[in-house]
Amino acid sequence: MPRGRTPKASKEKWAGAALRALTEGGVEAVRVEPIARQLGVTKGSFYWHFEAREDLVQAALELWEERGTALVLEQASAIDDPLARVQSLFETAFSVRGAGALLVHLAADAEHPLVKPALERVTQRRIAFIAAQFRELGLPEEAAHQRALLCYSLYVGTFTVHASAQGAIPDGAERRSYIEHLVHTLVPAD
Repeated sequence: MPRGRTPKASKEKWAGAALRALTEGGVEAVRVEPIARQLGVTKGSFYWHFEAREDLVQAALELWEERGTALVLEQASAIDDPLARVQSLFETAFSVRGAGALLVHLAADAEHPLVKPALERVTQRRIAFIAAQFRELGLPEEAAHQRALLCYSLYVGTFTVHASAQGAIPDGAERRSYIEHLVHTLVPAD
């Protein structure tokens, strides 16, 4: 690098680092100077990509929507069986490191003007996807939506339980058994 030039991190790296900060401490944890130090760059790198801290928070939320919802639902859509899709969603959700902490922090920041619309979009999209699986399994519209809402509430609640009592939610093979039990409890019998 030529003398006098400071390294710049890409916008994606800034968003990724901000997403990690959101996961660790919510919106309040997204701070430009600590993230710049973590990335090994100056604040000038931040201003190359963003006008204000809120733009960085927005970029992190958009990255979360893409990675945590769009890509996950796209992968699940590739599975032929709707029951297997639902099970896959639970397995993915419970295996992504930090997903629970992020959801707990975002729920705590739910009234933040940037978090609220992102959280609403993600929640509605996830519930709609799950409801579609239950409709495909033969439930009528209203019952499918109610079952999907129950399913998503259970998902969010599981992370709250995990955050408040480490070890309460099983790991490893026990987690897989727990997920199978959840799915078979939630899926209508033939």
